Amino acid sequence: MKLKKSITSKFIIWFFSFFLIYFGTVLVLYFNVNHMMRISETITEKYDKISQITRQMFENLLAIEANEKKFLLLKNDQYRRQFIDAFDQLQDGLAEIMVLQSENVLISSHWKEMAERCQMIETAMASSTKTTTKSNTKIANGLWIREEELDSWRNYVTQARTENEKAIELANRDLNRKGVLTVQANMLGLGLAVLVGLAGIFFVAYSMIRPLGKLIQGIRSVSHESPGKPIAVNSQDEFGQLAMAYNEMSFRLREEQAMRTDFISMLSHEIRTPLTSIRESVSLIGEGIMGNVNQMQKKFLHIADAEIGRVCDLL
Repeated sequence: MKLKKSITSKFIIWFFSFFLIYFGTVLVLYFNVNHMMRISETITEKYDKISQITRQMFENLLAIEANEKKFLLLKNDQYRRQFIDAFDQLQDGLAEIMVLQSENVLISSHWKEMAERCQMIETAMASSTKTTTKSNTKIANGLWIREEELDSWRNYVTQARTENEKAIELANRDLNRKGVLTVQANMLGLGLAVLVGLAGIFFVAYSMIRPLGKLIQGIRSVSHESPGKPIAVNSQDEFGQLAMAYNEMSFRLREEQAMRTDFISMLSHEIRTPLTSIRESVSLIGEGIMGNVNQMQKKFLHIADAEIGRVCDLL
């Protein structure tokens, strides 16, 4: 079944094209903005948090080293507690980073290595604690962390911080790239809308104004070239139907004109024949063939002959 292409259906297709372009542009804009928001959220909430934890870890490592030296020098239990607090804070920071890793955040592999080392140190510290005879305070013979271990941890934190900064830079680049793509998609959508608009204008000019011009020309030809020439409109819309109706009307007018011409020709022939006979009869009477004709009779016969001639000239 062939689809009827009416003017309404053409305008619906045109409008649907605009709608598809608008919907596609909005959809691309939505996905790009949503992706940009996720990137921004990752930068602000995840990578920035790692940067803060990294700074805190440097402070914790410095506190561990300083309190260890102070306790060994001054034998003050306060420094031991501060040492343990700094070590616990270091482990808490590592735990937070491991939680971020479980949330599919790209983090450095050095964090995992450092977390494993801290766990080993904590196990060794817990197994080496004992109670002294001088006080109830727990003193760990193996409590302290070697300086080489602290240096390696600082290297881990430094490298991890560098990788985190690179990740932030890559995320910012991705954010900028998505912004550029969003602008390009919007410009592309605008360009497509303009092209569809121009195509619609040419479509209206070709499929509506052109058939209308032919119809106007054909209608005007009725008064000049009765009954008018057929209109060649190949479209299947309302203009095509109107052209077909006009061509049917023109065909009927031509048929009626031909019938009228034939009727007039036949009528002229049928009337001219008896008039010719009457005119010849009047002429013979006026010439005296039928007998003598006085002046009054000749006058009226002359009038009759003139009127018959005038009627014959009309036919």
